[in-house]
Amino acid sequence: MRYKFKKWRLLVGVVLFILALFILSLLSRWGARLIGDWLTIKSKPAYSVVSPTPLEADILFNDEPGTEIFSERIIKELNSAKKSVEVAMYTFSSEKLKQALYQASDRGLKVTIISDVSNHNSSSLFFAEAPADLIWLEAGSNNGGRTTFMHHKFAIIDRGESEQKLIFGSYNWTDLQEKYDPSFLMFSANGDLINSFGREFERLVNGDMGIKKLNSPNYHPWDLSLQIEENNYEVWFSPGRLGDSVTARLDSLINSATSTIDIMIWDFTDKDLALDIVRQARAGIKVRLITDTWNFNNQNSVFRYLLSAKERYSLDNFELILDKGNGLAVSQIKTDADLEADFDPFLHYHVLIVDDAQVLFGTNNWSRSGAYYNDESIIVTNDQVIISNFKEAFAKQYRNNKLQ
Repeated sequence: MRYKFKKWRLLVGVVLFILALFILSLLSRWGARLIGDWLTIKSKPAYSVVSPTPLEADILFNDEPGTEIFSERIIKELNSAKKSVEVAMYTFSSEKLKQALYQASDRGLKVTIISDVSNHNSSSLFFAEAPADLIWLEAGSNNGGRTTFMHHKFAIIDRGESEQKLIFGSYNWTDLQEKYDPSFLMFSANGDLINSFGREFERLVNGDMGIKKLNSPNYHPWDLSLQIEENNYEVWFSPGRLGDSVTARLDSLINSATSTIDIMIWDFTDKDLALDIVRQARAGIKVRLITDTWNFNNQNSVFRYLLSAKERYSLDNFELILDKGNGLAVSQIKTDADLEADFDPFLHYHVLIVDDAQVLFGTNNWSRSGAYYNDESIIVTNDQVIISNFKEAFAKQYRNNKLQ
């Protein structure tokens, strides 16, 4: 009798073990999607707006090496400014754009520039002869070994006036980046977007930057939810909290995909997001990821892991492509004599397109610093006009780099 009882107990143990393995298998495949949904539900916008006014936006891409389309358009906007210019820019070294801002200040406009403190030495020299009325501030910090970047790249012209304008993108205001690093720049006169970025600018001016924002009851990483007919627009800022951050939004978008995921990313070190991508690829989602050659070799990046996962699971539906084509294109034109022989341009995008139905774009690298420490900004939308712009940019980068 005792022998039969032990045999029965052993059988139950085997069944429970197999059941546990089955549950773990399900969680590994679908757990991230459930978590992503939970995180999205947990996040709430600070401002929810329903507007009848269509959102118009011009989006430019500097995907032809050697061209200078960004500064031309920015200077046009700066020259038309009437009352104020507010600039939050991680890196700023364009002489043309600086002179346009100086001229705006000389015309009597209130010009405020915020740059990152890590660039203090070069910025001090760069702005050494600024007009007396121009306001130059710095944000970011290096406290206790933790570097926090003011990584924004936006400008607001005539905020609150009838001709106000937002300039937002992944483009730092430098000559080198404009001419050689594939980036994007969006121009919009939408008042709700401008108010959202204006709130962020005011926080920085008042010294609420980095993790200091988290102490304010009025700060939410998801700042704006804007609905215009069938189109939705979200504005998110960093830093955030676990479950309420740019990373949470990225996670929910990746895990919501049912057919395709297209990514252009400069720096990617968040291993949890990498796991999400692998899970989706294993579930049959077609994934195409284009990344920068320099960051591919970063020892902290996830790209080696992604390549090993592609091989381990035989993921023919997952492509990881390096931007070698951009380096080749730049080497063929060599318009700057001071470029080093081995100069390699950055693919300076932070873009996610899901099912050709939603796009996320902005400044944040896919890292813990980008989500939980830095000052960053992203926009998420299902606006098909905006999506088509980024799809076209992705298609061009895919063609240029696929065969290299």
